Amino acid sequence: MLQYDDSAFYYFSIAALSFLLIPLTWSIFSSLVWGDLRIQDFAGGCKCARCTAMLTIKKQQAKA
Repeated sequence: MLQYDDSAFYYFSIAALSFLLIPLTWSIFSSLVWGDLRIQDFAGGCKCARCTAMLTIKKQQAKA
């Protein structure tokens, strides 16, 4: 009867989880520390007063 080493399953599980958990943790940590620094300015976007005011506020927050 063959006996297999069960530790390979544990190494595989840790590797698979690390590919998911490390980027997720970094994403959450960076958004908590630095906030959302991405400001999207669409050329054909909305030009109403509310949207332009929100874009101005976001740009000021990103500079701070």
